[in-house]
Amino acid sequence: MTRKQLTRSATLKWTTNPPSGIGRLGVASRAFAAVKISFAEEDPTEGETTPGEMLACALAGYLGMHLALAMREAQTPLRELVIEVELAISPWPHYTTQQIEFSVSGRLCDPASIGEDTFAGEIERALDTASANLGLRKGLTRLADSKLR
Repeated sequence: MTRKQLTRSATLKWTTNPPSGIGRLGVASRAFAAVKISFAEEDPTEGETTPGEMLACALAGYLGMHLALAMREAQTPLRELVIEVELAISPWPHYTTQQIEFSVSGRLCDPASIGEDTFAGEIERALDTASANLGLRKGLTRLADSKLR
């Protein structure tokens, strides 16, 4: 069976002197209202996000998809999955991503099916696959922590 290529899209509208001011970021599915976005050099203002936070959010979702599918295929499906992502980004004017760290915890449908080491190995494989699919350079991503609960 041939599967159709998936297409996902987002739109950034910045109508007041970018990169100053506030832009609005939305997704085609309208899963959420347009989000205020700014290039805050420090912590963003409450109610606003930054490109780095949105990237961290997307990376968490992308790794989660790869890991959940891999665990299901390995006959060790997850009951719960929590992924935290932290990006280290160089300051203005470059905003180069220096490191992406992932912390992953999960609960299995069958807690006796695998141990911590096997779970960490599955995460590393999913992280390698996701990183390669996104064209991320070697050494950019790192699994900081993993645990089964």
